[in-house]
Amino acid sequence: MTESNFDELDVLLDDIQSAHKKFKKPNNWTMGNAEGLDLEKIPLGLPPLDRMLHGGIPKKRMTLLTGKPSCGKSYLATKACAQVQREGGLVGWIDAELSWEPEWAKTCGLDPSRVLLAQPFSGEQAMEVLSEWLDGVKLSEDGKQRTKPVDIIVLDSLAALSPAQIQEDDWEKSPMAWQSRFINSSFPRFFNKIQNGSAFIAINQERSNIGGYKPLPPGGIAQQFFAHLMLEVRKGDWLPQANSKPGEREGFNMVVRINKTKVGGLVDDQSAVPFTYNAGVREYEAFIDEALYSGILNTTSKGRYEYKGNNFHGRINLMKGFQENPELYEVLKQEVEAYASAI
Repeated sequence: MTESNFDELDVLLDDIQSAHKKFKKPNNWTMGNAEGLDLEKIPLGLPPLDRMLHGGIPKKRMTLLTGKPSCGKSYLATKACAQVQREGGLVGWIDAELSWEPEWAKTCGLDPSRVLLAQPFSGEQAMEVLSEWLDGVKLSEDGKQRTKPVDIIVLDSLAALSPAQIQEDDWEKSPMAWQSRFINSSFPRFFNKIQNGSAFIAINQERSNIGGYKPLPPGGIAQQFFAHLMLEVRKGDWLPQANSKPGEREGFNMVVRINKTKVGGLVDDQSAVPFTYNAGVREYEAFIDEALYSGILNTTSKGRYEYKGNNFHGRINLMKGFQENPELYEVLKQEVEAYASAI
């Protein structure tokens, strides 16, 4: 195209935008660089994962967390919710599994007294709650009513959704693919409402299939089509524990892999954080791992580590050293955060 063609196009686009604003057309089309199209993200507060995800969990998008039972899926969702709370946002949790535990939420940094919790009796009720929260909840402020979309909504889990008809039918009845049909027909009914501003996290588990284990979540393929970000969570190596007896395990390395992304990051990229059974991911360990990755924390031969003139022999002593020296840890943390912001 010649320069004059571009000038004509600019004039045309200006006229279209002016007409769009004047006649208040429905907000279903706009220019590709319009305000509000920039992707905002919610950091997990776990540097290796936030780096891999280019900032964290996306807003106005759907994130699907899958994996075997007890590998850390709900924990990651809780970490995102805790960050939203710290920023003054509203958290909604749809507990279809009846697995909500307030004390564990506190351990993960979440204030359960500031969480909207729904424990639906059926899959339809869960979807109704989800649709209502995506539309916005009514809040009172100085005697005035206002509507605010829930900033982050977690559905735990898709595998636990059971339609009312299945619950009411005779026990002998088992319609083929009832769960897949329910989820496949439900998603199109609410999905466009994500544009209102919520970050939607759906959790699902992996199941065995006829012919052997296949890492596929139950509930049909619509969830995979609609998801903008799919993360597979699994257990890695067991964590070493100081002075532990044979067979004792403190936790495991939680490995998170990107299976699909439309929001940044690379497909098949993966990262790991150390997860403990009693405390989740200890923040200082995650920051130390990121410091090792970035070269901020130096390693030498024979398992020795050096930082700011301090030397540690072995990983356990490295962790213990930063625990016992909070000021040194804060310096390390600031360097890691500066490194992450520069990427």
